[in-house]
Amino acid sequence: DVYKRQSGGWSAEYRAKEPSKCLLARDPYGARICPDIGGLSAWETSPAAKLARTCPAPKAARKIISISAAANERESAQLAFRSEGKRARARIAMSDLADPETGAKIPSENVEMFLVGYVPISRPTDSLGERGDWPDPLLRINSGEFEVAENSTQPVWLRFFVPPGARRGTYLGELEISSGGESRKIPVSLRVYGFELPGTPAVRSAVGAFEGNLLPYYKDPKAAGGRVAEDLRRKLSEAGISPYNALAPDFRLEYPAGDRSKTPKVAFDWKRFDERARELVEKFRVTAIKLHVEGIGGGTFHKRTKAKIREIAEGDPRYEAVLADYLGQIDRHIAENGWENIFYTYTFDEPEEKDYPFVRRELGKIKRHAPRVKTMLTEQPSEELESAVDIWCPVTREHSPEACAGQIKKGKEIWWYICMQPQAPYVGIFIDHPGIDLRAWLWQSFKYGVSGILVWSSTYMSSHTAYPDSLQNPYADPMSWASGYSLPKGAKSAWGNGDGRLFYPPEPLSRGERAEAGDEVVGTMRLEMLREGVEDYGYLTILKNLLREKSETLDAKTRAELERLLSVPEGITRSMTEYSYDPAPIETRRREIAEAIESAQ
Repeated sequence: DVYKRQSGGWSAEYRAKEPSKCLLARDPYGARICPDIGGLSAWETSPAAKLARTCPAPKAARKIISISAAANERESAQLAFRSEGKRARARIAMSDLADPETGAKIPSENVEMFLVGYVPISRPTDSLGERGDWPDPLLRINSGEFEVAENSTQPVWLRFFVPPGARRGTYLGELEISSGGESRKIPVSLRVYGFELPGTPAVRSAVGAFEGNLLPYYKDPKAAGGRVAEDLRRKLSEAGISPYNALAPDFRLEYPAGDRSKTPKVAFDWKRFDERARELVEKFRVTAIKLHVEGIGGGTFHKRTKAKIREIAEGDPRYEAVLADYLGQIDRHIAENGWENIFYTYTFDEPEEKDYPFVRRELGKIKRHAPRVKTMLTEQPSEELESAVDIWCPVTREHSPEACAGQIKKGKEIWWYICMQPQAPYVGIFIDHPGIDLRAWLWQSFKYGVSGILVWSSTYMSSHTAYPDSLQNPYADPMSWASGYSLPKGAKSAWGNGDGRLFYPPEPLSRGERAEAGDEVVGTMRLEMLREGVEDYGYLTILKNLLREKSETLDAKTRAELERLLSVPEGITRSMTEYSYDPAPIETRRREIAEAIESAQ
């Protein structure tokens, strides 16, 4: 893979090196769950498996679908159906699940069903990709009915939700599969562990989620606006992810006797700000909120913005006094509400060394006047910037375990991010990467003491540069093309398939139609894998906290075993560029950790 700088922006050029390792011609993880039914083969496979449409049914078989989860956790299963002849219609239905020993139930309404959609990759992102149809969007099927094309494989996604307070035990139910006038019932076993994931995730996150990018795909964007915003927040919350859309407090400048030549006082109206902050924290259980502040110079390596508070710009003799008043009030309000560990600023993106003096000076203003407001910078640790930065957030390719460990010892936080870079052999956000990637990213995060993850956008739908006179349809063109960075109109500079896009517009667009106001945004397999990783991080954190709390009462053998389980095995990830595409090591370790938590409690 070759990285190039084009007019100040990054682009990537693909050069094939080896055949794909992740879009499978055959499925090594799956097993048939019943004899053929109505001309269809049916099997279960790992949710991390990305199946080609040509994928044949496996020879192995099993008699039961078995999954496990803690209370307040979502867990997925992936089924696949193949027709070797004509097009077939099928239907699946899930019963309630009940524990025969206690009578406790998990209703069938807690099981959501999705058809796995495919998008055509015509330009692979990197050496792991290949041209062809790749699975990604998850299209809801409330009726449980779907079609399987002739001589084709069609996966279906089931997502189980174990509610808070669910009792420990093994819950049994049945999945009924019907096709061609035949019907079979498959036993389903759900093991609920004896602990609960907290409502607030253990890992912090900041993922862009901008409803404005989706509204043009609706027939009536204005009518859809509020609903789309709510839909995005809910779906991200269910995945344990915090949107980084900024909150900005309302304020005005009050001039003495209306004399605009005098130094004004800053008067805040906190009502709307507080309502939205409390909703995000209490309803959506976010772990981080981006705070938009005025008066601070910002920008990117490509272009800077000057410091200005409304009409008072830096250089005005009144600027420093107004800035101190403005930031000081924000600092006190954040502290009074106990939000010091929630809000952060993100005023400059990806600085180059030439930008360091500017960034240090501007972030220094925040540290001087609002010391309890955390400053985040998308850059690797640097001595030159250390005094001004609370949260370092390098791109994963630039992460230095030694440098970041040193910063953690000094009380700094380490986050990291992925975007159009890095590409293979690193974990990536891309459609044409192994299904396990975003889940493995969270195991890498725990391994290196990283406490937060950032993705610049989950809703980047259309490049106004590549598509200046129309809307891009991500179902037909899944490549994320660069926008801006002085690129000429119509230029197509590739960022990677699915970069900045963890959602799709509503399902009608897959047929080339605009959506109705009530149509939901479509999630992805990649978002589900990110959720799985966030939950794994939660398991690891629960065990870590238990070890700390009970260390003095544990015998040496038990303590050593718990410490071993907190060490991420090399079989999951040895380094940033060496990790297993096979989900089995993660699934095995997760089960061991869950059982250790039960035992330790």
